Amino acid sequence: MKSKLALPAYWGILHSVSDWVAGYLLASYALTNSSQHSITALGLYLLLAFAGQIPLKFVLNRFGNLKVFSIISVFLLTMAAQLAFLHGFAAILVAGIASAGIHLAGSTTNLLCKSDRKSIPGMFAFPGVAGFAIGGLSGAMPQMYLYGVITVLVIAATLVFKEQFPVYRQNSHSRISALEVAITSMSLGVLVAVSKVPVFGLPDINTELANATVYYLLVTIAVSGMLFATVLLLNRINWMRLGSK
Repeated sequence: MKSKLALPAYWGILHSVSDWVAGYLLASYALTNSSQHSITALGLYLLLAFAGQIPLKFVLNRFGNLKVFSIISVFLLTMAAQLAFLHGFAAILVAGIASAGIHLAGSTTNLLCKSDRKSIPGMFAFPGVAGFAIGGLSGAMPQMYLYGVITVLVIAATLVFKEQFPVYRQNSHSRISALEVAITSMSLGVLVAVSKVPVFGLPDINTELANATVYYLLVTIAVSGMLFATVLLLNRINWMRLGSK
């Protein structure tokens, strides 16, 4: 596929396989562990995969090589799939970090691809939803199923990395926005909340799913309120860029 749409299309395939792996790991873990462990695993994955893109953005900005950054992210995802044979929870955490890198690298690459087609962002985003759904529905499959997924992952990665990547212009003077600081702080707060820290009164491992859900909902509301208040405060004092003059 020799066109401006080749790289975005291949990234869409890779994104689909990436979320396919994540969906399978989460579903498989949920079928073999308690409801509370499953909720915790899902919460931590989502925090790492999405809030984790904020600190990784500054790693990419500092590093500057978009293709190498992408390769490292895919390598981590492959490691996560292999780790599933040894420790499912650890595999989910590594997959969360890898997913953050893949989402960041893929979306950045596609936005930098010059084309008149406005559908490029959608070419990356939509396949991920489909992949996550397929992975989740196949959670009951035996772990050997992962070898087939890894094979597809390697093929998708080969298609992506054989293409020429757009030039990523790193900005050494980039500053962290107040919103990004607030989101990162919220993420750290939720990470602590879902961990087994006694001060948060985490429900016992045998607590019913409904009680655990209420607990996490209350924690999310509380931390989100802190986020909102922080953003309002930083806007109020006109400090939307840390370190700005």
